[in-house]
Amino acid sequence: MAAQHHGFAAAARGTGRDLDSWREPADMSDPARTHRAAATVVLAAFAEPGATEREFALPELGASFPAGRRSASTSSTTSSTPGTSPPPSAYGWTCRTTCSTSP
Repeated sequence: MAAQHHGFAAAARGTGRDLDSWREPADMSDPARTHRAAATVVLAAFAEPGATEREFALPELGASFPAGRRSASTSSTTSSTPGTSPPPSAYGWTCRTTCSTSP
């Protein structure tokens, strides 16, 4: 899970194409600490100004998604019909909900 947190944090910062961001940290001696630290990183990245306007590169899906377009993190299929969007991302919903500072 830490790899996904770091990868999505990189994507939110516009550097998601860097495959090193999607790897588990080398030091996994304290998994709980590693997970907490990674969760802090991803929440901070989504809270940064402009995070939701950036292109998200998601190498595991083999694509980048323009700002404002929702992607399906639980499915490898995406909509190819012009003017339509894939189903909302569960991961994105969680981050948007958790990072939101307004009701």
